[in-house]
Formats: sequence, structure tokens, C-alpha cells
Amino acid sequence: MKWKRIAVMGAAIPLAVTFSAAAAAPAAKTAAPVVTTLAASAVTSTTAAFNGSVNPEGLSTTSWFQWTPPDGDTSTVKAVGSGTAPVAISATVTGLKPGTAYKYAVYAWNSKGQKTGATVSFTTPAVTPTPTPTPTPTPTPTPTPTPTLNVFHPDLGVARQMA
Repeated sequence: MKWKRIAVMGAAIPLAVTFSAAAAAPAAKTAAPVVTTLAASAVTSTTAAFNGSVNPEGLSTTSWFQWTPPDGDTSTVKAVGSGTAPVAISATVTGLKPGTAYKYAVYAWNSKGQKTGATVSFTTPAVTPTPTPTPTPTPTPTPTPTPTLNVFHPDLGVARQMA
């Protein structure tokens, strides 16, 4: 509170004056997006889910993932709105190659600029071939020999084989 003197009809009169300022509304954020790349999940030999978050900072923002090598067959472009809190984003990418190391990052753009998250790496597992079992050989039956009877006749002096 401040005291001021004012003159009223030539006499100085002390007057208490209180000044108050209305609280200013917080300014809406309007900046380039804030981008975070998170670890991949659900990684198989041919697919992976890319994850991240984007804070649009109050402006209409578009995000996407970029990866290398550029295998896969899905579009990852997503609108994340114009809020002021982080928005979780993910994209399942298919068509990856088994046993391959990949790197990816989140990108986001709004009217204040483009930002890129940190690069994250992962490797798809190699496909392990299923071994073909060696067939157990079927035993071949051994033919039963036909018994042979050798006959010798002492009077005839002849030996004969009889089956």
C-alpha cells in the first residue's frame, strides 16, 4: 500500500491507495516439439515395435520414425495434436530381416521447427533352422536260410542235397 497526498481545495489530505495487478494468464507454450526415443519392444526376427514420445509444445505437430537399414513396409507418420504434455507414440514395423542390427529415432515437426530424438539400437534374432531328424533306418529282414539236407547213401555212394 502506498500513501499519496492529494490537494483538495488547497489542503493536503493523505490518501491510502492500493494497487493490484491482475495475474497474467500463463503464456501458452509454442516451441519446437520435445522428442524422446524409447527402446524397441516385441522384437521378433521380422518385426519390431518402435516407441517414443513427443510433446507438441502447444502447436499442431506431426511425428514419425526413421530407421536404418531401411527394411520394413509400414508408414510411421502420426499426428500428435497440439497439447502441452508428452504423447506416447509407437509403430509396428514388419518386413525386417532376421539377425540384422537396426537403429531408429523419433522425429517430430511443428511450425517452430523439427526435432530428433536420440538414436536407439536393437538386433532382430536370427532364425535358427529346425534340425531335420535323421530317419531311423528300417531293419531289412535277413532271409531265413532254407535248410539243406545232405544225404549220403552208403550203398549208392551218392551224396545228394535235399532242400
